[in-house]
Amino acid sequence: MVSFRKFFSIGIMMAVLLFLFQFSLVIKERGNRYDVNEFFSEERLSQENSWQSDVTGLQNETAETNNSIVYIGSENETIQKMVEQWCLYTKRDLLVYPSVASYAAKQSGRPEAVLLDGEPVKRTSEIARISEMAEQGIPLVFCTLPDVSVIRESETLMTLLGIGTVAAEQTTLRGIQLYEGFLLGGEAIYEVKEEADERRQDLSLEIPWYILSSGTKLYMVGLPENELVKNEYMPALIWRNSQDQAKIFAVNGSYMEDSTGMGILSAMMAELHSYELYPVVNAQLMSVANYPGFAAENTAVMQEIYARNLDGVFRDLMWPGLSSSAEKGKFRMTCFLTPQMDYADAIEPTSTEFVFYLKQLKEANGEAGLSMDYWAGEQKEAFSLSEKMVRDGWFFDATGSEYRYGAVYVRPEDLETYIESDRTGVYENTFTVISDSLSDYPVISYISEDTTLQSVTSDGFGHTFSQDLRMKGLETALGYSNILLDLKRVAWPTAENESWEILYENFSSNINTYWQSFESYEKTTASEGDRRIRNFLALDFSHSRNGNMISLQVKERTEEAWFLLRTHSEAVTGMEGGSYSRLEEDVYLIQAERDIVTIFLEEVGAVYQFEDEER
Repeated sequence: MVSFRKFFSIGIMMAVLLFLFQFSLVIKERGNRYDVNEFFSEERLSQENSWQSDVTGLQNETAETNNSIVYIGSENETIQKMVEQWCLYTKRDLLVYPSVASYAAKQSGRPEAVLLDGEPVKRTSEIARISEMAEQGIPLVFCTLPDVSVIRESETLMTLLGIGTVAAEQTTLRGIQLYEGFLLGGEAIYEVKEEADERRQDLSLEIPWYILSSGTKLYMVGLPENELVKNEYMPALIWRNSQDQAKIFAVNGSYMEDSTGMGILSAMMAELHSYELYPVVNAQLMSVANYPGFAAENTAVMQEIYARNLDGVFRDLMWPGLSSSAEKGKFRMTCFLTPQMDYADAIEPTSTEFVFYLKQLKEANGEAGLSMDYWAGEQKEAFSLSEKMVRDGWFFDATGSEYRYGAVYVRPEDLETYIESDRTGVYENTFTVISDSLSDYPVISYISEDTTLQSVTSDGFGHTFSQDLRMKGLETALGYSNILLDLKRVAWPTAENESWEILYENFSSNINTYWQSFESYEKTTASEGDRRIRNFLALDFSHSRNGNMISLQVKERTEEAWFLLRTHSEAVTGMEGGSYSRLEEDVYLIQAERDIVTIFLEEVGAVYQFEDEER
């Protein structure tokens, strides 16, 4: 039997525990300022603040300098656009010439490198002039190669490229191997070994088979169908040759025709110099589009698949999985809300769950944005983005919320319409756009005077071989990725494999596998990424080396700036004016906290022999 004293003590303890529990919930509720977007900032740079090249235009009269890049080519516009963006991001001056002869007539200095579209190189005179550049010690990059017949018939070109034998004008590969130490993220083998790999294989496997001479360095090779072929006879895809004082890089294939090429160029520059130091964004985004919705749409389909309405699917099935994966990967989700998707079904949204999601996002350290996507059924073509914006504006006004939305998700085909729209009310602060627009727009850029574009770089539900290679390239060049999870596929499925269970399994597996190599980069929301992109596009810098000390001067810095430092068997041992972290061997993420930064290095093994540089 419990005595009165013990009963009283137990009662007091239970009362205290109940009070503490309830009190913590009250404090949490009051501290959760869910109606405030902590990531939104009133102050922002605009396009007029962006860094501009000192050399512009075709065949500019300005002499080449050791910080300028020359691009020669007129056949492949996609490569030229990639080179232009890479020079803009790395703050290099660019001179463009349509042919080898036009550059030879204008040449007045020694650029940092000459980049060539090799496809139009056919004549003996062009090959001779390119060989003369190498004799002058000018580094060369063949972004594409001349036709295999031209290479086979030119001993000069074979020697220049370091090709010993043309084994076959065309061969079919079983896969591709990227060697460690070139692009960030380590070695990768892109080969179909099991059924799941068949969906991932989207790389071109038809190439000329070149066997290299001794003295060349391979970065990526093809895996021939005959598995008994020795390493030295593997089909070369990306490599470097040396001739006299010049280094000649070559790319066999179309890898330079998209944003992957920027990472390849950055890696080549790291191979060219005793060290390579360049700015990066340092932002890893997870963009969840069309989630959550606030209308009980597509009910029959949802009931058939999940035995619940769409709002229940969003809340009970999707949110636990999304928040768990984001927390495990340390991502900060940006969820782009959509009041409704089908504007022709007469089912209007309700704000019953609106506060719930704002609270959940606040607790998950995430951000809410607005989705400009819609599904109007048979009337889709008759519906417009401007009509959607008006009707969505009514919904958000009715919630009474004061949340300030800084980011929107826009389909590529609607980008121009959205930029030209009258952005008032709930849209007045949406100065950053997320869009799956890499095929037509730069990775990051201004698309109007005040609005930035953050392109999607990966599909969170599917990670193909080419997407993985591009991810490594963009992490190398920019320290940037933007994973898209478009949950319209769940709410409005068009295939059997678009159930949440299947998509979530794919997404969770991808996040925990392919992004682990880049966990040292910071995870940001869309508004945080916007601020970093504006600062990245605005800043200028210079650097020089004296012995074991690198001096970095940062200009136009409004807050912290991040750089990637790549060395050759040298370790960073200390810094003044900032901090650093090691990403992988010979690769460091530098955070500049002042305008003058000093980096101290220490040799940890055999290093390349380079002279001290100033660039």
